[in-house]
Amino acid sequence: MARKSARFWNKTVETMPKSELQKLQVKKLKHIVKKAYSNNKFYHDLYKKHKVDPGDIKKLEDIRKLLFLEKKTVRSAYPYGTALVPREQILELHTTSGTTGKPTPCFATRKDLVYWGELNARELWMTGIRPGDVLMNSYGYGLPTGGFGFHYGALKMGCMVIPKGTGGTTRQIELILDFGVTAVCMTPSYAIYLGQKAKEDGINLTRKSKLRIGLFGAEPWSMAVRNNIEKLFGITAYDEYGMTEFLGPGQGCECSERDGMHTWADAFILECIDPKTGEWVDEGEPGELVWTWISADGTGMIRYRSRDLSSVWWEKKCKCGRTHPKFAAVKGRTDDSVSIGGMVLAPVLSFLVPELHEHSPIAWALSEGAKHGIEWK
Repeated sequence: MARKSARFWNKTVETMPKSELQKLQVKKLKHIVKKAYSNNKFYHDLYKKHKVDPGDIKKLEDIRKLLFLEKKTVRSAYPYGTALVPREQILELHTTSGTTGKPTPCFATRKDLVYWGELNARELWMTGIRPGDVLMNSYGYGLPTGGFGFHYGALKMGCMVIPKGTGGTTRQIELILDFGVTAVCMTPSYAIYLGQKAKEDGINLTRKSKLRIGLFGAEPWSMAVRNNIEKLFGITAYDEYGMTEFLGPGQGCECSERDGMHTWADAFILECIDPKTGEWVDEGEPGELVWTWISADGTGMIRYRSRDLSSVWWEKKCKCGRTHPKFAAVKGRTDDSVSIGGMVLAPVLSFLVPELHEHSPIAWALSEGAKHGIEWK
């Protein structure tokens, strides 16, 4: 286990010079491309058809020689087409919701699960959570990765975790009060619902609970919503980001500066492109996020278009002391999807989702959130 300091979970990696991180990225990029080409028929055929050779990758900029992965392309490889290892080495399977077609699977080996816990431990530590804290995890436990990432991270860093999952709001409030919960993670819309429910029941969480920290993601949320959540819970709220295709959460999270989310350069290469031309945009300029999972063992996700609109920049060192790149909160998408309660849905199917029943937490949050400036994507 990495040596801990007061500010960092893994100081050696989190403060590695940018130049060293980029050298590591090139090394890992070469490895994952070669592994995909040699071990995976889907990638081999795709690259051979478009005359892409692993030997073409010599520097970081050469990633632009690789094809973009589209969700529809990945779906064509369903079910095991993106696996980089034999099925016997896969220990855990996660998938996207598959609301508009076949789901996108993510295959995790033992190495992946250990690394996943490491990335999430960094994020929990970065927001101020420490051994001895009690984390209530209200993300869903199931095929999507929401609940499992922070669970593994909390276990790795020695933090007690309550795997509550979604729903059962009255019970969640009881758990917060009865077990001295100090940190929570959930979607922003559900946080508003839970906080308002406690208020309606005459429970002042800012006075009666031990809550200090909250991590929120899986859907866009405005500064007004953040302020409202902090007021209802009496906490400091942090934005976090993760995609099931990459065993998210663990892809990105705000540090103490809360001016963008750090992503981990030893695990991912993050590009920002013009969604129309596919070309890189200038640092800090808006564009679409493209992710390459360079630390992956079980799944090949190389230049995957997220369809999320954001911006990316890489300072030599953030004021928090970390040297990894940052990206802004997601402002929208390049497709017509809508994210509700962490589920990305096509508009034509949104009205079919049971969670949108008029008395559900999500339906309430859609209505109530509009009053507080939520910009739903």
